Amino acid sequence: MEAVESSNFGGVDLSHMVADQVTPVADGGIEGSGLAQNVPAPLVVDVTEATFEEQMALSQEVPVVLALYSARSLASKQSLEILESLVRSADGSLQLGRVDVEASPQLAAAFQAQSIPATFAIIARRPIPLFEGVPTPAEAQRILTEVLQAAQQMGVTGRLEVSDEDTEIPTPEEHLPARAAEEEGDWDGAVKAWKKVLANNPADKEAKVALARARFERRYEKELAGGAEMTESPTTSADAHFAAGDEQGAFDVLLDALISAEDESDKEKYRRALIGLFPIASDTAAVKAARNRLATYLMV
Repeated sequence: MEAVESSNFGGVDLSHMVADQVTPVADGGIEGSGLAQNVPAPLVVDVTEATFEEQMALSQEVPVVLALYSARSLASKQSLEILESLVRSADGSLQLGRVDVEASPQLAAAFQAQSIPATFAIIARRPIPLFEGVPTPAEAQRILTEVLQAAQQMGVTGRLEVSDEDTEIPTPEEHLPARAAEEEGDWDGAVKAWKKVLANNPADKEAKVALARARFERRYEKELAGGAEMTESPTTSADAHFAAGDEQGAFDVLLDALISAEDESDKEKYRRALIGLFPIASDTAAVKAARNRLATYLMV
């Protein structure tokens, strides 16, 4: 995380809003209007020093989550993605304001941000520090739930007008080349693109699953193209079962082959093929049963 240099805010006086108003939510006491139930404002908005007053005014009707970030920071990107996903799923009960600290350094200084990313809530014109760094989705969800509870206690109960499009989670920009390759049926290109995404962000869970899916699709496409020339094997049989929606059958084929194989290299091949299918399977009961059977075999 990168430190934010301190500077005077100038232009707009936020001292009465920010300087010493960092007491916990539980201390509360400032009541918002709480009158509007359908507030015409965007669900996610970029905030600058010039537009910040709009978020302060909105916070009297709808709580605002203010995310201070740097476009050069991977941690910032990860934090924004988590926050945006949660805000878009909150049915208009929160607004997400994104502050680029390099474009608006005085706004970051006004919030006394020590590191980036940093996240605040604004309820009834009152800024409240939430966390610094990248939270887990579960941690962020818990904190935002507390923000909503605090807002309700303070009378800030309005909701933003949202459409179905507003609640859709946008595709991360770095995923677009891989998704485009998938749409074109270019599974070689998709595998390469997802590998590139993971090279830049190894913690991207969506990319990990997508890479596993692209590898399966590439492999199965080659198996189909091979036709009668493709040697029938446990792996090709399992892929056929899996592609047909019989995930349990695919797992059973590979587990039977693994258990009966005598050659250690064959055992490892079937094990890797089995594990490679787990992330992209939809039958959670079948995955659990297969994992248990595999674990039991490996412990014997």
